[in-house]
Amino acid sequence: MKPELECAWDENLREIPKDPAGFGQYVEDLRLSLKGSHEPRKRVSLLGELGSRLRTLGALDQAEQRINEALELYVARKSPVTRQKKENGATNQLEDKNHS
Repeated sequence: MKPELECAWDENLREIPKDPAGFGQYVEDLRLSLKGSHEPRKRVSLLGELGSRLRTLGALDQAEQRINEALELYVARKSPVTRQKKENGATNQLEDKNHS
């Protein structure tokens, strides 16, 4: 684990960053990475991690938003309509090759 992400537990079993400044910088780096990412799979991963890290910082509303975004994007990628479009695209590509 990266040193800036190390946490201790308080008396309520909440994670507390050992290096709050480093942890905060890591969260900002995640936000920047998210802005530059357009690939859905990568965005789901970044949104999930960002939500988890924001929860650790106590930013619960922001954490919930990011986790929900990740879930919505994941579900949209796994929906039957999305799969059907992918399958139809693959079928069309095969038909194009066969007709060449």
